[in-house]
Amino acid sequence: MKKTIYSVSLSVFFLTLFFAGCNNPSASLSVEDRIATDLAEIQSEADTILEDETTPKEPVLNLITRIEAFIESNRAYLEHENAVEPLENIITLLENFVENISYNNSLENFRQLFGNEIAIPGSGYQEIYTFSIQVKTYADAYGITLEDAEQVMIEYGINPEIVSITMDLINGIITLFDLMVSETGMYTNEEEGIVIGLPLEEDIPADSPITVNGTPTISDDGERVGMEFNAAEDYLMIPADPSNNLITEGTIDIRLKPTTNVAWAGIIHKGSKPDWSDEGYSFQYDGSKKLMLAMTSDSGQLILVRTQTVLPEGIWSHVVVTWNNSEAHIYVDGTDVTDKITKGFSSTEILIADYSPFKSSDGDVIVGTQIPGEPYRFNGVISGITIYNTFYN
Repeated sequence: MKKTIYSVSLSVFFLTLFFAGCNNPSASLSVEDRIATDLAEIQSEADTILEDETTPKEPVLNLITRIEAFIESNRAYLEHENAVEPLENIITLLENFVENISYNNSLENFRQLFGNEIAIPGSGYQEIYTFSIQVKTYADAYGITLEDAEQVMIEYGINPEIVSITMDLINGIITLFDLMVSETGMYTNEEEGIVIGLPLEEDIPADSPITVNGTPTISDDGERVGMEFNAAEDYLMIPADPSNNLITEGTIDIRLKPTTNVAWAGIIHKGSKPDWSDEGYSFQYDGSKKLMLAMTSDSGQLILVRTQTVLPEGIWSHVVVTWNNSEAHIYVDGTDVTDKITKGFSSTEILIADYSPFKSSDGDVIVGTQIPGEPYRFNGVISGITIYNTFYN
């Protein structure tokens, strides 16, 4: 809590002034008497105010005004006795007292907001994030310190873990996306066009909407942390959502360290039906273990964005796959490795513009394979998947 310790030895100031005046033979007795009387009254009022924290603001402000007027009307005498500064110190104490009254009133008003304007959150990341914004907004509006805001939350009986997370959010130690990842293993960011963010630096939480097949494990080679997929069984399934149905443009940004390049292995695949009938887009290997993007047009035509690139095994590569209604590219470590765009597996080269928009799919997004139950699975470590609903230029 914000506290001010007030001095109760004001009489030392006033007695010093009084005796200094009495010891001055040139001073008029009537002036000394008047000043001594006023000082005694000021002392009494100030002591009463500063010793009682429940004193309302108005009498304190009145006393400040009175002392200021007293100084001005007797400045010459008070300056001669070096008494102005002690009186100004008293004014400062009183002003601090007024500030403390205002702060305590604001703190009480802030306290009353809980359960009303400030909704008490459950354990969900969105509720906690909204709660943190409300706490910070109202604390700023009422001029409440974050220390006191935290204490009010504790007094109100809010779960200590939620209080701790709220304070970390307010202080910028963690973000909304950190909360999303801790609860679901993934995040989204509408402002940046991120429809799937999958750090893969920790195990997927047990209650995540992401389905984990097999036993993918977290791997840290000292360069990057990622999730290791065994080609025999491991993959992730992210539920279908209109946001990840990228029919006009999209980008897949991913880090890959293959242990062994596997022909036809899926890396990111939109669609989960065994006959590929719901396939939307598929970033994968081709039969020669070269990187490839497969898309299905709205009319059902398979479109392949081909490369001549086989990723080095045991080494991290940064791959960006991006497309829109007129072009498509695959970048590896910043270099455009796109070779050609063909109609299916034929040698006929085509223009993307002639086959867009792409197929709308209600299939899940699969990480680490093409179709669940099929052998086309990635073997290695994947890290930092970000899927955007925009074209990367």
